[in-house]
Formats: sequence, C-alpha cells, structure tokens
Amino acid sequence: MRTYILGLILLLASCSKTPKENTNLKHTLPSVTFIAAGDIMLDRGTERIVRKKGLEFPFNSISHLVHRYDIAFCNLESIISNRGRPIKKPITFEADTAFISILKESGFNVINLANNHALDYGRKALSDCMDRLKRVHLYTVGAGINLHKAYRPLIIEKNSLKIAFLAYCTIPTGVPVKEHLPHISVFNLDTAISTIKRLRDTVDFIIVSLHWGIEYQHHPTPEQQKIAHRLIDEGADIIIGHHPHVIQEFELYRGKPIVYSLGNFIFDQRGKERNEGILFSCTLKKDSILDIVLWPIKIVRTQPRLLNTYEETKFIRQYKDILKIY
Repeated sequence: MRTYILGLILLLASCSKTPKENTNLKHTLPSVTFIAAGDIMLDRGTERIVRKKGLEFPFNSISHLVHRYDIAFCNLESIISNRGRPIKKPITFEADTAFISILKESGFNVINLANNHALDYGRKALSDCMDRLKRVHLYTVGAGINLHKAYRPLIIEKNSLKIAFLAYCTIPTGVPVKEHLPHISVFNLDTAISTIKRLRDTVDFIIVSLHWGIEYQHHPTPEQQKIAHRLIDEGADIIIGHHPHVIQEFELYRGKPIVYSLGNFIFDQRGKERNEGILFSCTLKKDSILDIVLWPIKIVRTQPRLLNTYEETKFIRQYKDILKIY
C-alpha cells in the first residue's frame, strides 16, 4: 500500500473490508471523521509559557484542524485538578483547572487518562479531573472511580455508527491497584481480548489506545508488534499508541492502521525529535476505514503547528522509512 504526499498531508490509500461489488455503496453510507493526537502536558514549562502568552496559546495554531473532525482523541499526560499531593516519583504533573475550558474549546472530545501520570497527585486528583471533564461534556476513557469502571469501554454513537474506545497503560503509575478506589486501566492482554470479543458484534468500530513503549526510541519492540497484531486479529480496527515522546512506526496490518507512537503534541521537552509528532486521521464508514492521513507537526514553545513546505521535505526525508512514505 503506497503513501501519497499531498501538500502538508501524508495521505494513505484507503483500507476497506467491504467486498468489491459493494464499493459504490460506500459513498452513501453514514460516516464519522476521526483524528488522534499524542501527549498533551499542560504543567511545568507549558504553564510558564501560558502565563505570558495566554491559556489559549498551546492550541492556537492547530485547533482549526481539530475542529474539522467529529471525534478528536488525545492523551492527557497531565491531570487537571487542584487537589491531591504529588506522589513519590521523579516527575509529577498536575495542570491548572483553567485548562479544562481551553481543552474543551480546542476541539478534542475524547480524553485518554490511561497513562503513567494520571495518578501523579493521587486518587482524589484523578477523580476530580474526571468530574471536571465530564461537567464540560468531554468523554474520558481509561480511568474510573473504581477498577471496574476504569476498564469500561467508551462507546460513542455518531451519525448512525457505534464506535468503541478501549484504553490501557503498560507503564507503572507508582500507585497500587485497589479494586474499589479510583484508578486507570492497566494493560492485560487477556482482558483486552475478552473485551474486544464481547464488543465486536455490538459496535461498528473498535479503537484501542495504548500508552506503551520505550521512551525516545523510534521503533516498537517485537512484543509491542506482537500485541498490536493479536488485538487486530481478535477484532480491533485501529490502534493508537503514545508515551515514547517521539514518532514511531506506522503500519497497516490486515488493512488496519497501527500507529505505535504519535509522539508529543503539546509538551515542553527539549530536542528536535521530541518536538515533532503526527496526527492520525481517517473517515469511518460501515465496514471501511477511508482517507487515512498522517499530519506532521512541529512543536514550538509547547505550541504544535503544521509544517511549511521546507519543513515537510525534511520531515519526509527523516521519517519516510518509519512511516512507510514511498
């Protein structure tokens, strides 16, 4: 499957499980547009910058794109709360509660909390963050007020399609799992497969978010690839990865997209590769994943933006093998 370069967009050929004799029907079927971003961290250096530039600054150059999509997913790497105390670990994040409304206005509407920083300020801060997001009508996935609810799939019905989100974290949080207290969904392959099988005949699409991988490495481990393939074999449709803080490989496996790591989206890290990322987008139609697009971004002072022509040329040269750009 070839990758096409169109302006600032890396556009891949559509993948579909619709029989050839029914391809004309795809144009009349209901559809949902979907976009996904990597790690959003609104504490530390990001907070220092917005004090000078304003709360809207991190999203200003990219929200116009996010707003084009029906469903917009991101990984919230910094809990948003004014409760709790930092747990004992080297790096902890908790963002100002004023960011709740800014996140809402940015266009994102599905917020992943299954990551290793969701419990940085304890269970009360996680619960508070979930409540605040819910009050502004943002969906959350990957966390709950108890372990059962943390593992509960998020199902969104949009334009006559049912889309299920599952989210898991493989990185330790520093907080022990207790069944009756707030926590995130920790990855377990058997649990994920069981959930996918249970959902498969009740929804149109299953999107799996995985907070995983080795930081600052551009390639997933063989074990990650094995897990991703197994989840698709069992019925998942799209796999979205994050945590390494750099871009990792893009793969189409059995016609299903896997982004092992989207890289950073809003972050204050130093280094060129830590300030590059991609957005993944597609159109979901009955039995089809169409118009797959990878949008390369550059982060400047925590603000992501699309690339100019010169930057895009350099990006393609650097990432053509990782992202299968031919």
